[in-house]
Amino acid sequence: FTDGVIEVRNEQKEFYGIHRLVAFLDRNGFLGAEDFLEDLVQEVEDFSGHGDINDDRALLLLDYQGPQEEA
Repeated sequence: FTDGVIEVRNEQKEFYGIHRLVAFLDRNGFLGAEDFLEDLVQEVEDFSGHGDINDDRALLLLDYQGPQEEA
């Protein structure tokens, strides 16, 4: 992630922050990659009060498929 996600502020000027991001990961780590990403974007937008998020929001999401069997 970039700092844009954790630096989003709400109406009280609080940062979304790394602690909220980690809590989101704990609650939603079971989701598939696409659902996880959609839910994270929605949570950050909800946190901000749907205000203008003028910072970048780039994310890199890896979907671990478990160990591969040898042929």
